[in-house]
Amino acid sequence: MPKTDQICTDCLAKINAVFNAATGTRVVELISGQRLVTDCCFVADEIHFTGNSQLVFAPTGGRDPREHRYCKEYFVVCRKIVIQGGRDAKDPTPCSADDPGQMYSGNNVITWLDRLKSAADGPDQGQAAAGNPDFQPDDYQDQGQGDDGKDGGNGANGNLGNPGSNGTSAPPFSLLALEVEAGPGDHLTIDFDGQNGGKGGKGQKGGRGGHGMQGRKLESDTSWPGEGCDRAPGNGGDGGNGGDGGDGGPGGRGGSAAPIVVVSTPSNIAGSGVFLGTHFSYVNDGGDGGKGGKGGLGGKEGQGAQPGNKTQLCNDALHGTDGQKGDPQDINLTVDGPAGGHGLGASLTFEPVKTGTCADQIPLPPPTITNVSPATGAQGTMGLAMTITGTGFILGATVDVTGTGVTANPPSAVTGTQINCTFDIGNLAAKTGRNVTVKNPGGATSAPLVNGFTVT
Repeated sequence: MPKTDQICTDCLAKINAVFNAATGTRVVELISGQRLVTDCCFVADEIHFTGNSQLVFAPTGGRDPREHRYCKEYFVVCRKIVIQGGRDAKDPTPCSADDPGQMYSGNNVITWLDRLKSAADGPDQGQAAAGNPDFQPDDYQDQGQGDDGKDGGNGANGNLGNPGSNGTSAPPFSLLALEVEAGPGDHLTIDFDGQNGGKGGKGQKGGRGGHGMQGRKLESDTSWPGEGCDRAPGNGGDGGNGGDGGDGGPGGRGGSAAPIVVVSTPSNIAGSGVFLGTHFSYVNDGGDGGKGGKGGLGGKEGQGAQPGNKTQLCNDALHGTDGQKGDPQDINLTVDGPAGGHGLGASLTFEPVKTGTCADQIPLPPPTITNVSPATGAQGTMGLAMTITGTGFILGATVDVTGTGVTANPPSAVTGTQINCTFDIGNLAAKTGRNVTVKNPGGATSAPLVNGFTVT
């Protein structure tokens, strides 16, 4: 189905409210700063982008974000787009995963709200993983002769970081505009890319290994004067190893982009047309995946315990060995989570506006003349300054006077409601009333102001 037909179905009430020949408001919308729009159809006679203009479609719903709903498709319908300022985004995906939205601050864009923020980041893991308790200095375990200290336990490994949320897919977007007014450096971006994925959460730090138990102490030989060692001091227990740090969480996948359709006159969407020129950029190649979260550090090692005291005739007991540090210990060696995948891209298409539809009422109605001043001029007057007032005049409009002997020269100034020009009246011009008309570029001509000017 031609896009014009769909626009006329989905936006008919708003199009009629603005463009109906008898009752249409012909409203002009000035976009300054960020304008949030919750309607599916944004319709105006003219839409002006001022250099810091963000027309942003936002979801409807209650306070609970889970109730928010985007329209199935969004539409902008206007006769004319006026672009002032703005700049081209050199990056084909201008809203980076780290800083979405800021690229469009102080720029001109039509986009959707979740494009201006990444999906939710994965929560960082909390405190370090569980460590093993340390044995107290007086704790010991009878492991036989000499009561060696018990080894400290290993710390737990850190948990994997939480994944970032996946980005939301963009809603489809269509623009119907018949005219564009823009200077050489003026620019507007249309961005219906998918939302960027959220960043993965930080991995958990590994738990600390427990300190070893001390060897039994304060024992002495039992014979005096003894020969040999009746009970040897205990060796100190070894320290536990620190737990390994958890890997960072994976980033969320970027949301898929949505199709963009531009509907205009055939000349505007031709290969050299304005919508394919330097004034417009289109972004819908898929949202960026979120960055992976930072990995956690390994836990600290447990300390080896002191041996029991050496007695008179016994050999030295051994000091417990310290445990190993968990991997990694250098922040630069932590294992970051993988980045999320890139969202899917979508199509960009251009269609000629279909005639015989509601779009036929969008072009500006013919101009009207309400007054010509002065209303009279004498034979032989050259360069008579004239002011013609009315409605619907556009730059390039011309004035025509019926009959011979009176020439309307090209206007020196034209506004929407006033034309300034001069009349040359020949010496032999007939002294009679003349009809005055105004013709806009493109052929729209006013009804004549009958006898609007008389030669005297």
